Amino acid sequence: MFRFKQSLITAAGLSLVISLLALVTPTRTQGQGGNQQPLSVSVVNTDSRPVPVREVGDPARQAVQVQSACVIASFQPFLGCTPADHYTVPAGKRLVIEYASLKAFLPPGQAAVMGIETILNSEPVKHSLPQTPAVVTTNPLLGDGSLNVVTTGQQMRIYGDGSVTVKAERTGDTGSATFIFTISGYLVDVP
Repeated sequence: MFRFKQSLITAAGLSLVISLLALVTPTRTQGQGGNQQPLSVSVVNTDSRPVPVREVGDPARQAVQVQSACVIASFQPFLGCTPADHYTVPAGKRLVIEYASLKAFLPPGQAAVMGIETILNSEPVKHSLPQTPAVVTTNPLLGDGSLNVVTTGQQMRIYGDGSVTVKAERTGDTGSATFIFTISGYLVDVP
């Protein structure tokens, strides 16, 4: 009697596994003869947040990574600066910026914010990154003085098909300041 029950349970379990496999096995796959169309895939997200999707290995994308810097000398009371070397998007291409960052070295009590100016379809647009609090560090070059270091970075999706300019502004107008910018993204062909 025990063997009979065990056989029944095993058969029921095996039947359940076969049924589950039949539910998840596609009935058609791309490339199997004829003119069959690939199956569409639906992704359901139960917590109502967007599902990140990324195209991987697209040969049309050409990686771009740019770093630039600018310095405000202590005798120049400017609030901001722009590096002299702007990035120019090649003709027939569009730049997609996916990440940008700023690292700023400022006099005590000052903070900084980063901006990116792009041109898309002949329309210039100014984008701002959020300001982050400064971290006070000791600078051996200044003796006993301290130095504010501000770092900020953000993932994004900003488009440009002309010149791309990074800028920084600080909250004070005294002392020297150094700003280091980075942008990272890719180029795509414009149809």
